Amino acid sequence: MIEDSADILLADVPVIIDVANTANKLKWAASTWAGVENLIKAMDSKKPPNFPITRMGEAFNIVMAEYVLGYILAKERFIIELAREQETATWNKSDYSNYRCLSDLTVSVLGVGEIGKQGSSCWKYFLCNNTLERRSDWLGGAVLDVFREEPLPQSSPLWTLPGVIITPHVAGVSLSHLVAKSFKNNYERYNKGEPLNFVVDFERGY
Repeated sequence: MIEDSADILLADVPVIIDVANTANKLKWAASTWAGVENLIKAMDSKKPPNFPITRMGEAFNIVMAEYVLGYILAKERFIIELAREQETATWNKSDYSNYRCLSDLTVSVLGVGEIGKQGSSCWKYFLCNNTLERRSDWLGGAVLDVFREEPLPQSSPLWTLPGVIITPHVAGVSLSHLVAKSFKNNYERYNKGEPLNFVVDFERGY
């Protein structure tokens, strides 16, 4: 049983929540998820577990960057629109010949966390200009992947809002090889007695 014998636990958030108050030997719990909202909700911030819980920080950086880059390309090169044209066997060259190269774009990143930094490095490779900022004064469209209520209700106006693309919370899934790599890096720090990366701060909520 985890509660009686585990020193280190690598698990999804629900498992960690289940054993947080009963795992007497546990010295470290590593979540396979990047988000910590469910952990924060389930535990008293004033009485967090007596062992550190880490989130899977770096495991999602590259997949999130690829997701964003993919939809930038989809928007700039009209990939979704062209797929719809193909469904009706429509040859419409004039509407889709005026596009921008990635090197013509300035990509703004709201927040400069691990994912934002990885994205900036990825886009810089394609010669995009990067701007790290915390707010934007305009929005030409949106790709939305995470919602307060999931699945997103069919009655939600977001489904038909012009310029909005909906994806079903798949931008950054837990890929086993990336989770293993991230856990290995933290496990090596643990064995050396070094501070763990991505420790959840229950008072700050992340």
